[in-house]
Order: sequence, then structure tokens, then C-alpha cells
Amino acid sequence: MSVYPVLIIFLVSHVVNKIDAASYASLSSGNGNFRLQWTYDNSRLIFKMTCETTGWCSVGFTTTVDGRNMVNYDIVVAGYASSAGYIADHWSTSLGYPPRDGTQNYDLIAASESGSTTVVEFSRDAITGDDAKDVQFMKDTVVKVVYAYHTRSDANGGLRSKHTNSGILDGKHNLILMAISAMQPSSTVMPPTSPKDSVGSGVIGPYFSFYIVLACLSLYFMCF
Repeated sequence: MSVYPVLIIFLVSHVVNKIDAASYASLSSGNGNFRLQWTYDNSRLIFKMTCETTGWCSVGFTTTVDGRNMVNYDIVVAGYASSAGYIADHWSTSLGYPPRDGTQNYDLIAASESGSTTVVEFSRDAITGDDAKDVQFMKDTVVKVVYAYHTRSDANGGLRSKHTNSGILDGKHNLILMAISAMQPSSTVMPPTSPKDSVGSGVIGPYFSFYIVLACLSLYFMCF
């Protein structure tokens, strides 16, 4: 077997693994039982949420000053039950069970449960157009990040159980700029400054080295 195909596989896998490992910003609760990771790609935010629970897990975003009392929370509730992942978009204006958003803007990518840990990956457009019930993430948008989960009860049939754990993460956060900063190697990103900018903006840098490797190797084999 020629050494060159092996070299291609090694280089491509090395670049892809490096991108995956380095391209996520991250926030965690003080006790480590909740963790949110995310990146920004082609005007979409891509999230990975990890909770120490076998029940439902949720994260919320709000532009309010202190993030308290569930005022204007853009919430995603997700989990893994009956051998399948589930996800739902909610919006709250006050304390209580948050109603489902009439327009569901979060898309499930994958979900799993191992031992006492649930992991859910999902995405949404940075700018959804649903100004009334979604936070619109632009280059200057800063949010409080909140979380909640139930240690046992799932919400695949709807949210019917109050959380057993919840919290507000310290600080206010610009998710898009934090994602850009976390990308390695250095990236060239066009974060949206208005709703019309959300179409066609995206990430160049994180995947650039991957395409350079493929292009160089393809050119080499064409010539030799």
C-alpha cells in the first residue's frame, strides 16, 4: 500500500480534530454540573450542552441587566429519553413554566446519555427574525446565560416538572465574539450587525487549513 493515501488520511484527520477541539467557547457553573460550549459558523450558533442529569436540561439567554426572575428568557429545553433526543424552544416573561415559542428556532443535532450525564448538541440562526420571542445575536449583543435542569424527569412529552437545580452564570457575554476568539487557527468572521447581514456571513479561518491541505495534496498527485 502506498504511503501517500495514509499521509492524506493522517493530515486530514489531524486538521479536523484540531478544529473540533479548539473552536468552542465555553461557560460552566461553579460546581461543574452544567457546561455550555458553542461556536459560530455561517451565521449560525452551534451549541453543546452538558448536564449532570438523566432528566431534562435547559439553557436560557436574556439581555436584561441582572438575568433574574425569568424576564425575557430565550430558552431551549432538551434531553435524551426513549433512545432519542428531544429539543424545544421556549420564551418566558416571568416566573413559572415557560410556554413553548410558536416558532421553533432550535435544531437538534445529536443527544446522548451516559451514566448520570446528558449531552445535547443543537444549533440556531444567530438572527432568527423572531424579535418578540428570540434573542437576536449580533456583534454587539451581550446576554446573561442561565441554566436549569431536573435530575430525573424528562420533558420529551412537554415541560411538566419544575427544575431541581438552576443558576445564573457570572457576567454578561457576547457569544459571537467569544466564539470568534476561541477559534484556532485565527479566523476571519463576519458577525451580523443587523438582520440583513445574517445571510452569507460566516467563518473562513477554522476550516481554511483543512482546505489548503486537500488542495496541496490534490495538486501533488496530479503532477506526480
